[in-house]
Amino acid sequence: MPQGGVLSPLLWDVVVDSLLRRLNEAGFYTIGYADDLVILLTGRHEEVLCSLMQTALSVVEKWCTEHALSAHLCYGVVVWWPRVRQKNETKRIGHLQRLICLAITGAMRSTPTAAIEVALCIPPLDMFVEEAALEAAIRLRAAGQWNMKGRAARHTRILTEASERMPLLNLGTDRAPAKYVFEKPYSIMLTSEEQSTKPDICIYTDGSKNNTGSGSGIYSEDLLAELAKENVDELAWVKGHDGNPGNEEADKLARFGSERPTSGPTPNVALATTTFRAMIKQDTLCKHTARCKKTEGCMQSKAAMAKPCMKRAKYCLDLSRDKLRRLIGIWTGHCRLNQHLQKMGAVDDPTCRGCLEDDESARHVLCYCPALASTRGSMLGDFWSSMASIGSTPPGKILKFIDTVGWLEE
Repeated sequence: MPQGGVLSPLLWDVVVDSLLRRLNEAGFYTIGYADDLVILLTGRHEEVLCSLMQTALSVVEKWCTEHALSAHLCYGVVVWWPRVRQKNETKRIGHLQRLICLAITGAMRSTPTAAIEVALCIPPLDMFVEEAALEAAIRLRAAGQWNMKGRAARHTRILTEASERMPLLNLGTDRAPAKYVFEKPYSIMLTSEEQSTKPDICIYTDGSKNNTGSGSGIYSEDLLAELAKENVDELAWVKGHDGNPGNEEADKLARFGSERPTSGPTPNVALATTTFRAMIKQDTLCKHTARCKKTEGCMQSKAAMAKPCMKRAKYCLDLSRDKLRRLIGIWTGHCRLNQHLQKMGAVDDPTCRGCLEDDESARHVLCYCPALASTRGSMLGDFWSSMASIGSTPPGKILKFIDTVGWLEE
């Protein structure tokens, strides 16, 4: 729907009507506007409101999936992405990221944002913006709409800088602009039977792929002699591997091509769009990991979570908010243990309630407390653990351990 179009408000109302009905029938007070909608919730308890709003957003997400729609949080990012490199803007969107991370996890407000980002494998917002801008630039280049002639604009350096880190980005993609041909000068005939009349020109094509490579074959006895004389007005499809001499010859050429070693620089074919997307995400992950290592402090978090891990993040995001809060707390040390509560001024004595020998910190509970040695041995596999071993322990075991201990319950 074009923005500013005469019919756009009406078309928007037609499209969004089912979503408005679904939300209101689910008990969420929803108001629709000419090009937007708002969900209103009221209440006294923040956690209850957050839970209700998440349920409403899940309804919206499901509706979008059913209608092949997605939310564009970075609309037009390919133009405005340089702004996120400004110190003030980085700080501002970092504050927004912090609010989101705290809302997702329910962690204590003293929990470092960087620690939550590592636990959930969420890149800093400025990195996410640059990742989205780079993907958009590659899409525009594939569509022939990325102009690098003349004086380059400031935002166009996103592709130049990324290509220096990832030279494969300079290769072409398998994405091609859509071309609509409404009047074709030929017809396609699908048949498995032998033709009653022999066509003027016969061209056979086939492809082959094995463990060493892939190849294609084109075979024709009279292509060069006849193609220059007459136009092709009909294409015929024949059943493969059915004894057709021409098709068998094309198949043999394809197998021969797939077995031959490649020549020239590799890869010598256009890369899939998904390959480019995976490379960009891996690049963002590497930059995220490097920034985490440079971040000052967060010693407990760095020991428990050495780097962002997608497998760990998927497990965490499947947990309830209450369980995720406890898991983030024990990983970061920002939880309801006496040492941290004493720093916050909530208690006077930081001594461990189990052994009464040392401060009750997350490291002490996970590794050293003698009162919990038996529980650690049976549930974590080691009576006297180290933070290095805790970092490689599955999150499910750690969560089960702290739930059994019960010291992080409110």
